[in-house]
Amino acid sequence: MHTDVVTRGGVSLPCSSARSCREKFIKLLSHVDPDAEHGFGFEGKFYRPGATLTDAELRPTLEYPQTPVALEYMRGPAYGIPGHRRCDSIYILWRYDAATNGWRELGRAVSHSWDWAVVMRPLAVRALREARGGQLEIVPDLPAIAGRIALYLDNELRRLEAPHRHKVLAVLHDQFAARLCA
Repeated sequence: MHTDVVTRGGVSLPCSSARSCREKFIKLLSHVDPDAEHGFGFEGKFYRPGATLTDAELRPTLEYPQTPVALEYMRGPAYGIPGHRRCDSIYILWRYDAATNGWRELGRAVSHSWDWAVVMRPLAVRALREARGGQLEIVPDLPAIAGRIALYLDNELRRLEAPHRHKVLAVLHDQFAARLCA
């Protein structure tokens, strides 16, 4: 979660780049084409990362959702041998949380071509649908469930000698594989 203090008269947009590079922007999203294969399918208004916006600027027209969704872009650090150096592009999708006055990261992609759009598109489409009051996807606390299962498994395995632990794990492997294919 990227949180910013409320500044007088508005909300600060995320600014993830610690470097002072010229190649960065935030696009406040109004629409995402569900078939977008490039940045032109992500429609919205451009701002400078870290800019402070008023409520009216966060929702410039009725096309923008009540809960702002933004796409941040920045150029990554250069890597490779001199003369053949390369920079990846970093894209981060954010949703504003009015309760905490912060931006929650929904996903990110690191890319050196157009393929970031294909990765980010379903996240952005869903985020905009939810931001407009669409059905929120209720996801159970998956890490907590996995933690309870792991704790139970550890307790059971602790009672066994090492060779028997491996045999139980081999049987569990097959059971998990069967469930994944079902």
